[in-house]
Amino acid sequence: LRIPILGSLWSTIREQAHQLVLYYVNREVSHQMGVNRELISVLNKMTVTLVEQQREINKLQDANLKLRRRLEELEG
Repeated sequence: LRIPILGSLWSTIREQAHQLVLYYVNREVSHQMGVNRELISVLNKMTVTLVEQQREINKLQDANLKLRRRLEELEG
């Protein structure tokens, strides 16, 4: 048994609930996009720092190796 008034009322309730869900989902997605942008920015900065540090480590290791070789020559 279908009663047209209840069907219409149910349809309205469903539509309002759907709109409410969309509102909160869109709000959360927007917030998450901001968080993701910040995380990407921080990760990019960390990557740049890591590359710079690795270059410096490589230079120091090369200098250390040269000094060891020079020391071996002098001692040896």
